[in-house]
Amino acid sequence: MIEDAAQAVGVKYKGRSLGTIGHLGAFSFNKMKNLNIGEGGALLTNDNQYFARARSYHDMGSIMRGHGDSFNEPAFIGSNMKVNEIQSAMAKVQLRKLRPALERRQKRRAMMSEILRQSSAYTLTPHNDEANAVSLTLIAPTRDAAIALQERTGIWNRLRDSSRHVYTNWEPVLARRTFHPKMNPWNWAKRDITYSPDMCARTLDILDRTCVVNLGLEFPSFVMRRIAERIAA
Repeated sequence: MIEDAAQAVGVKYKGRSLGTIGHLGAFSFNKMKNLNIGEGGALLTNDNQYFARARSYHDMGSIMRGHGDSFNEPAFIGSNMKVNEIQSAMAKVQLRKLRPALERRQKRRAMMSEILRQSSAYTLTPHNDEANAVSLTLIAPTRDAAIALQERTGIWNRLRDSSRHVYTNWEPVLARRTFHPKMNPWNWAKRDITYSPDMCARTLDILDRTCVVNLGLEFPSFVMRRIAERIAA
C-alpha cells in the first residue's frame, strides 16, 4: 500500500504520523503544501527492498552513485526525479518550523470550529481525529447555498472548484488517452473499462456543497475570530 500523504507532512492520525501507515508514504513539497521548497517530494519506507527499488526508479538506476546497499534488489532503468542541494537546504530549515506551524493550525482550527458550530445553516465536515486536524471545511445543504456562502464571506473556495483534483476535469483519464498506445494501461485490461463525468454523482454533490475555510495563519487570531463570527451569522 502506497500512502498518499502529499499534503500532510508532519500531520498525525490517532497517534501515527501520516506517511508511515502504508508500506510506503509519499510527500510533495510544491508551493501548495504545508512544507514547500518549490517542487520535489519524498518517499518513506522501512522496507529495504522498496527502498532500493524507489532509489533506482528516481535516480536513473542508481548504479553509478556507488550505493553498496542494494539489498539484493537488481538495478533497473529509472527516471531522473531528484531535488537539488538548494532545495534540500530549504527543506532542512523548514523542517524545524513544521511542528510549530502545525500546532498553530490546530489551535486556529479549534477556535474557529467552536464559533462555526453555532450556525444551523451548514455543518462542519466530520473528522475522525479532530485533535490532529489542520484544515477546516463546511458542508452547505445545497450547491446554491454553498455558492452564496462563498460569495457572501469569501471563505476561499468550494472543493468542486479545485481544478484537476476533481476527476471530471481529468479529460485524458475520461478519454483513456496516454502518450503512446503501447503504454496505455486500459489496453492491458482483460475487460472494457469506461468512465463518465456523472459516474460519481454522490461525490460530486458533496464536493459541490463543501466550502474550504481559510485559517488565515498570516493574520492575528482576533481577525480570524471576527471572520468566523461573520460566517456563522
